[in-house]
Amino acid sequence: MVMLGKMGASSGSRSEDLDLLENLITLGKLAKTKNYEKVLESPLAEFFELHLQDIAALDKLANKKLPLIIETNRATDIKHLIDIKNKYDLNLILAGIEDAPLVLDELAKSKIPVIINPMDNIPNSFDELSSSLELASILNKAGITIMFDSARSHNYHLIRQGAGNAVAYGMKYEDAISGMSKIVADVFGIKNRGSLVKGNFADVVIWESDPLEPSSVPTYVFINGKQIDLTTRSSRLKDRYIKKLGKN
Repeated sequence: MVMLGKMGASSGSRSEDLDLLENLITLGKLAKTKNYEKVLESPLAEFFELHLQDIAALDKLANKKLPLIIETNRATDIKHLIDIKNKYDLNLILAGIEDAPLVLDELAKSKIPVIINPMDNIPNSFDELSSSLELASILNKAGITIMFDSARSHNYHLIRQGAGNAVAYGMKYEDAISGMSKIVADVFGIKNRGSLVKGNFADVVIWESDPLEPSSVPTYVFINGKQIDLTTRSSRLKDRYIKKLGKN
């Protein structure tokens, strides 16, 4: 379970967004010492028209390290969010962060993990003027924990290609692989997954060649130690027509 947010050119007033975030975190902090019903009766909760389940979620966010992913790009926004993370001790993850090279030292010092799209190098707004194919390499050399995203949710299969692109522009190969496996498990608290170590579930993919090469495909997949059948409708059609051609 995670909580999601966004700051930027299309999300409205930045100062309002930051004030809203701090007010919601404050309500979550109150839930640590008061029961949810009492918090729900507060003027702030009434103003936001919150429900009991909202207070429960804010309690997890403010007091129980629920991951908070905020998408933002502008350097000033990144700095403000770093300050809020430090002030309230949040489990914050930043996504997008095209302007991160402008606040690299502050971001590295904060130890905040990031989610980036290594294929994104065209600014879509004034918030993204620092867009660069070298972003992953710059963050990687600064020691920042990196995970990957794609431009659209239906294109998540392209994350592997994005990771390969990050390596092509200077990111360490092993860190790119980890950014799709071990780091994801560590950052989101997915226990016993993400790495090949004794005691973990045996989730293994064996590729025909380099997994960061777009044309490479899995030859074997094991989930919880059990081999998964890789037969698909496409592969059945291929076999059907190859067999048919062979008869001719």
